[in-house]
Amino acid sequence: MIWAGLYFHGGDFGTLARALVPKVAFALLPSKGKPYVEAEAASEGEHLEGVEALKADQAAFTEDSRSYWRDKPRFVFLNEKVKYTIPVLYGEITKGQTLERLFQIYNSWQHSTDFYILALDSDLTDWKDLFKKISGEILFELIDKILFLIITAQEHGMTILSRKLSRSMIEERVRKVLAPAQVRLIVNEK
Repeated sequence: MIWAGLYFHGGDFGTLARALVPKVAFALLPSKGKPYVEAEAASEGEHLEGVEALKADQAAFTEDSRSYWRDKPRFVFLNEKVKYTIPVLYGEITKGQTLERLFQIYNSWQHSTDFYILALDSDLTDWKDLFKKISGEILFELIDKILFLIITAQEHGMTILSRKLSRSMIEERVRKVLAPAQVRLIVNEK
């Protein structure tokens, strides 16, 4: 299994991640591969704009929501549990520009929630359910069904998981994406 981290250091790494993560995702796709995205929104406006971007590209998508509890400080030592519900957008991405647009629209992936980009080499009708399985823990049986999974590391970069892509292929394609931005790839082995 390949577990690769690509992290940006120095400079405006949020801008680098926003520009390069979508390009890496499409560079890793084989010709018949299909990427899908799960995007959690920090605001309703982000979500609605994301929906409009997918509609404009006539992309298949579905909407959902996710709830969680968080402490909200009230007094010095007293916290109140507050339930937050955030919109979630699941979409089939057919164009690189669409994924780039989602990275422009959403700011939540930079500070509060990560984007998940799942790539398949065949049509699956239950692709949304694959994302739900990822939200808990990533099972090897899931990794066997997909080409790769990219998880953003907020604005710092991304993690790439795959059992079907070779390390040399990932390195070669990532280097090609990074070259025009004059970003150097440094490989550390652990």
